Amino acid sequence: MNIEGKIKQVMNELFNEEITDDFSKFSTEKWDSFLHLDLVVKLEELFDLSFTPDEIGKMDSYKEIVNINLILGFFFIVEGILRSLEVGIKISQEINEKNNKIKKAE
Repeated sequence: MNIEGKIKQVMNELFNEEITDDFSKFSTEKWDSFLHLDLVVKLEELFDLSFTPDEIGKMDSYKEIVNINLILGFFFIVEGILRSLEVGIKISQEINEKNNKIKKAE
């Protein structure tokens, strides 16, 4: 299931309503501050991340929640790639150092 589907599933379970692309806190009376926090916690657990207070405040519709999660997902991917590159560079440096020591010993 993609990100949008997972978000709709969580929201459907919380609000017990069909979640359309236009679903927002203005389209249902059920969306109160307690349910909002419950939604934030469930999404943080689902995607294994933490939202900033600014992001939490902007989560007023299904579309906005999807946008925030897609942006965060992109940054997590980029961060993972950068970490992999750093590890690769360190390994390469260690190999070069060992090769230099071997050459000096010969």
